[in-house]
This record gives sequence, C-alpha cells and structure tokens, in this order.
Amino acid sequence: MRKISSVLAGACLTLFLASSPALALDVEGVRLLDTVRVSGQPMFLNGAGVRSKFFIKVYVGALYLSERASSAEAVVNSRKARRIELHMLRDMQASAVHEAMMKALKDNVSPPELARISPQLERLKQAMNSIGGVREGDVIQFDFLPGVGTVVRIGGDVRDTIEGDDLARDLLKIWLGPEPVQEDLKSAMMRGS
Repeated sequence: MRKISSVLAGACLTLFLASSPALALDVEGVRLLDTVRVSGQPMFLNGAGVRSKFFIKVYVGALYLSERASSAEAVVNSRKARRIELHMLRDMQASAVHEAMMKALKDNVSPPELARISPQLERLKQAMNSIGGVREGDVIQFDFLPGVGTVVRIGGDVRDTIEGDDLARDLLKIWLGPEPVQEDLKSAMMRGS
C-alpha cells in the first residue's frame, strides 16, 4: 500500500510540474517561461540575451520555436511558427525602437527585398508608433506564423497582423541574420538547449 501511495504521489507531482509553466531562464531580472503558446501550439525557449547599446541595457530578447534549433539560417527560413519577445529594460519612444529595427533590417536585407516588403514595413511602423512609447517592463512580441503573417503585440495587445511570409523571414534577420543587431544576442538566442 505504501508503495502504491508513493507511486501515485510521484505521478501527481510529475503531472503538476508538467502542467505548470516552468521558468527556464532569468536574464537581467526578466523571468522567461520555458514554454509559451502561440496560435494554440506550444513553443519552447530556444535562448535569450541582452541587447545593449553604448553600455546601456535596452531589452532582453528571447526566441521561441516549436522545436529547439542551433542554426540561425534554419530558423529564419523555417516554415514553422516562431516568436521573438523583447522585454524592455528601459523607457523608450516606440519610434526609436522602430528606427533601430529598420537600421538592422537594412544591414541584412538587399534594397530590392526592402522595396518588395515596403507596404508591410509601413504597417509595422504604424503599429509600433501607435503606442507612442514603451516603458521598462513592457513586452513587444512578434509572432511569425507561416501563411498568416506577423502578429505584432505590444503589452499583450495585438496591434496588427501583417500578411506575408517574406516580412517574417526578413524581420527575423534583425536578430538572426548575417549582420545581427548584436552578435552576442544572436548567439544567446541560438543557444538551442
């Protein structure tokens, strides 16, 4: 009887731990979940790191994937859902966040490719600028959903769903491209563990 009780207790504990969200990583005081749900499917934390500029910590960037990966190129070109989360470490104007993204995008995408996604980039700019600014602790999420587009959430609110798989692929290059916004952030996101 005692053995059965121990087995049942162990099974209940395992079930409880499996059903409760587990904190996988703490980066600069930001607690990142090991698993999140994107469009109803589980996504796993692939890695996370800090974006700094001139020694100022700007945000914690996290990459979530349906299965962990160590190849940035494979993630960029994947036909599966992906998520980038930016956990703000300081207050900023949304226009400044957008401008920094566009600079990194231009470092990784050719002028003809930029021209092709120009209407989507205008919608992204409008979505970002619609909030005015972000505060320390705010979260910006980009869900890249093949066949749907890029869902932009700021503070949990959907700001826009921008159609086009090309936009998703190109935006991922900001963090994972050959000239990422920050090399050690790319490495941290591609930890794949």
